[in-house]
Amino acid sequence: MMVDKVNWIFIALAGVSLFLAVERTVRLKDQRETVNHQAMSVALLTLGVAATAYGTMTLTASFFNFGLAMWHGLLGILIGALEVIVLTLRFEQIPQVTLRRAQVRSGLVTLVLFATWPLGFAWAPPINDLTKIDPLNPAVALHIAVFHLYIIWGLLQLLSLSFSRVPREFGRRPISAVALVMVGLGCAGFIWVNVVLGGSVLIGVHQDVASIRAPTGIFLSLCVGGAALLGFGERAWAAIVARYRLWQLGRLWEVSVHLSSSELRLRMQLPASARTQRAYIEISDALSTLRVDTERQLSVKEVAALLIRSETTEDRFAPTISQALPPRSTRLEDLHMIHALAKECRKGKQRSFSSSLHGGS
Repeated sequence: MMVDKVNWIFIALAGVSLFLAVERTVRLKDQRETVNHQAMSVALLTLGVAATAYGTMTLTASFFNFGLAMWHGLLGILIGALEVIVLTLRFEQIPQVTLRRAQVRSGLVTLVLFATWPLGFAWAPPINDLTKIDPLNPAVALHIAVFHLYIIWGLLQLLSLSFSRVPREFGRRPISAVALVMVGLGCAGFIWVNVVLGGSVLIGVHQDVASIRAPTGIFLSLCVGGAALLGFGERAWAAIVARYRLWQLGRLWEVSVHLSSSELRLRMQLPASARTQRAYIEISDALSTLRVDTERQLSVKEVAALLIRSETTEDRFAPTISQALPPRSTRLEDLHMIHALAKECRKGKQRSFSSSLHGGS
């Protein structure tokens, strides 16, 4: 069956790459276009088309080996885009001569790969295994040598960058560090495949090609997954943490807005991260303006109980809640205090709910 000849792993990964390209374009449409943005978009779009060509290569083999040509030729563009991305990460301002050299190299490699395709592959029988080409004519030899050497060159740049940045990222952005490890492992796997396959074709050593190519889906998944994690991971984690913080602060925020005489409003239409910041601001304002009738310092638990019972006062000579709480000297201590107060408010709400159940029974 024809359907069985389609490599669905590569088709799925092509879909992911194209989706990421569209999402990135829409998300960054209002931002100034940079070399990194351009190179990333080119890389994702090229990978999407190239992976589609690879996934359907057996179906197009009888049509001038078109899928093979697209897969090999587009990888010249892909590696060039990856090389530019590496340059943008290594240099704050890429030297124009360095950028131009990478672009020219990619263009020449792509030209050679497409130029040698009709001479070596277009009118040959369907080619599903390059190791079975015999005799190895000059066009095919040049094509194979340029293809594999350029891939190895480009992936070595990305591999070096990925692992060199991992130690720095683990301390401040662990998700990005994991993503870089995934990309690096995927690149290392592809380097191994290209060294073995390219060398075996050029020196005429027959290999078990199926077993060598078997993990390429895993390697590509690592690269695309790592790229997706770099693009989405930090933002997704920040959104999850923000929602968790909102849940922690929810009861205290609700009470603060209810008791405050100012025009505070819950901004539910805002993103989770913005609502979290708004919660901190409104809670801090409420603690600095609401007053309680006390002549001594109160514990966090006592203040939480007063807030839940709405026992505040309009007496301008009474201390504010912030003054009645244990003293703090830094912003971090203020945040810890807010979270401790929020925890006691949640407990108070749970106790009130439990009491109402027992009272009803």
